[in-house]
Parts: sequence; structure tokens; C-alpha cells
Amino acid sequence: MPPGRKKKPVQAKVLKGTFRPDRENPNMPAQASDGMKAPEWLPRGALEYFGVLKSRLEELGLNSRTFTEDLAMAALCAYEIERLTVVIECAAKEGIAPTYETKSRVEGLIIKDHPAVNQRLKYIKQYDSLLANFGLNPSAIQKVGDAPRKEEEHPFSKNMGR
Repeated sequence: MPPGRKKKPVQAKVLKGTFRPDRENPNMPAQASDGMKAPEWLPRGALEYFGVLKSRLEELGLNSRTFTEDLAMAALCAYEIERLTVVIECAAKEGIAPTYETKSRVEGLIIKDHPAVNQRLKYIKQYDSLLANFGLNPSAIQKVGDAPRKEEEHPFSKNMGR
């Protein structure tokens, strides 16, 4: 992995008003103009998440076939988080704790997370990372910002300059 920060997408720079053509790769391929369609391999349960995320990206102007696979992975992560949450909740209803005890020769008694808890945490981290790539979480959207707005004249400023 190269050192330093992750490079911001060009669309994010354009929205924020910090895009500089002299700093960008002139040979960079343009994103596809046609919209995303859910891939066939996506499980039925993840299709709903795909649709919700796609509509959010449409609002940001990022509904491009170029991003289909990343969006499909995000939808799959959301679906797996839901499934694992159901497993954990069902186990809790049956009196099974989200942790279990095991013994170690060196450390003695160890309390570990239920495997479903660890799996869900991995999916949550991956999902958060994918959402950040699209600017769909609070910290990422702050980095993207909005298109620069024109300064509106204050309604009372006309009276101030008599």
C-alpha cells in the first residue's frame, strides 16, 4: 500500500470547488454515463440495500456503471450485518450470551466474543469504509462538501450603504 492519504475522487473535488486540472491525470478514464444495475451474483436480500444506496448516490450525481461493484459490495455488507444481527438476537433470546469462556494454558480463563459478533464487526468496518469511498457517512460527506455557493446579498446591506 502506498504511503500517505487516499486520493480523493475527482467528483468530490469538483463538488467542493477544489478541482485543479493541472494536478489530475489527463489520461484518466471518464466514468460511465449509464446508471448502475445490480449484478446477478448479488443475493436477493442485498438487492434492497443496493436500491437504497443507489438512490443516495443518484442524489450526489454518482450513479454510474463504473461504481457498480463497489456499491454491490456495500449492499452485500449491509445484508450480512442484518443477517448476523438476527443470529445474535436469536441467540440472546435463547439465553446464549454474545461471549463465551475458554481456557488457556498461559492466561487461564479467557472470555471471547461469539463468532457471529466478530463476523458482524468485520462487515461493519468494511461497510463503513465503502460508504466513506462514496461520501455516504458523516465524516466523508464533510470532506466532500457541497458545490460552492454564490454570496447572497444580505437584505439589509442596501440600507447600510446609503
